[in-house]
Amino acid sequence: MGKDFYPFQAGKDGADLHLWCNVCDCFVNESAKHCGMCNRCCLDFDHHCNWLNNCIGENNYSAFYHLIIWFLGFEIFYIAMAIFITAEMSLYSCYFWLYITQAI
Repeated sequence: MGKDFYPFQAGKDGADLHLWCNVCDCFVNESAKHCGMCNRCCLDFDHHCNWLNNCIGENNYSAFYHLIIWFLGFEIFYIAMAIFITAEMSLYSCYFWLYITQAI
């Protein structure tokens, strides 16, 4: 970083970068937070996701919610199919045992 850097109105959307991150050695926005896992600052930091191994913040918040929605949809579909298959197998199993007991 050069000495001629002027941090005011240098951030995203003209925001002032008047806070200094000692770990990153740079100016950051007020809503930024340093993540110890990623070792970088994240704008509008929400949490560090261990499954994705990434910080969830302003840049990827909507993608994270889409991932969660798709995962929940998959889980609902999976549970519905498991219930359907279990019910169908138990119905066939019932008919099988009725056939066996009547044949004896």
